[in-house]
Amino acid sequence: MAHATVHAIPKEVPIYRRAIYTFSASHFLNDMVTTGMVPALIVMYKEALHLSFTESSFIVLISYLTSSISQPLFGYFTDRKPRVWLFTLGVFLSIFSLALSGIAPSFGWLLLCIAISGLGSGAFHPEASRGAHLASGTHKGHAQAIFQVGGNAGQAFGPLMIPLLLIHTGLNGLLWLIPIAILSLPLTGQMLGWMNNQVKAAASKRRK
Repeated sequence: MAHATVHAIPKEVPIYRRAIYTFSASHFLNDMVTTGMVPALIVMYKEALHLSFTESSFIVLISYLTSSISQPLFGYFTDRKPRVWLFTLGVFLSIFSLALSGIAPSFGWLLLCIAISGLGSGAFHPEASRGAHLASGTHKGHAQAIFQVGGNAGQAFGPLMIPLLLIHTGLNGLLWLIPIAILSLPLTGQMLGWMNNQVKAAASKRRK
């Protein structure tokens, strides 16, 4: 007599909403700066430092190369050994370094600030994505969508910062991003203990 195979129904695990919305908010801040503001600032950089069109285009190239190309590299190394602190350090550097670009005295210094900002974004994304995954419970699609909306909203809001602030203050107005960078530390830092515990728990399950 054949016996029917009984499949256990997976237990539903709710989203950890505080974490998901924190990851989404930090994604908003990071992408507002790196992919939202940098392209919109090109005209102001060009006028302030008397750049050519080629030099101006190079700013966007450096920003996208450092923020996008570095992401898989950071992802590879953090998969081998998670470094949850890159979540906090990454978003801080992406904002703080762009703020300093407002007082860059030369094209070289400007590119350095933009590159560090991009690398901060590259370091931020893998650990932020890991955190969003860990906080999603059994609602992976819903949680990922909330996380992604934060980044998309940041990209859309970034260009709006130009007429709201910088038209009246010039590039020096970017220094107003420094308080935002500082405020990002407690925003993201509150999740590091939880993320570290979740990473250890996930690693322990894989070893069983």
